[in-house]
Amino acid sequence: MKKLLSILVIALFAIAMVSCNKEKNTEKLIIGKWQETEVIGTTTINGVAGEPVSMLEPDETTVITFNKDHTYSSLWTTDGGEVESKGTWSVKDNTLTMTSESISTECNIDDLDKNNMVLSYSESGVESGLPFSSLVVIKMKKI
Repeated sequence: MKKLLSILVIALFAIAMVSCNKEKNTEKLIIGKWQETEVIGTTTINGVAGEPVSMLEPDETTVITFNKDHTYSSLWTTDGGEVESKGTWSVKDNTLTMTSESISTECNIDDLDKNNMVLSYSESGVESGLPFSSLVVIKMKKI
């Protein structure tokens, strides 16, 4: 019985270490400057899915810099001007959380390597009495 308990403890410790190392590797890959290359939104209203729609305007750029100290800064630029944002970021269970003064956003990390990152988030609710859900997929490249 003691041997079985020892094996179980060692297995749980190994799983925890692998999980911790995966988050550390994910954090290392995220650190740097990223530019949105594509933002696609799909909305489903009352069970009927709409066509995917590009949400990134031709004259619009967003660049986010993730720093080692878990702070970030973003710059959204359009022909109408610029909007800067700053806050903190963290990774847990393949979820990237970005928090600024006014909002906290959680995105699934769908794909990540040293040059590309794909994030997604979803929302749901009721509008005009009809249930809706939307999925937004954000593709980024490291610059």
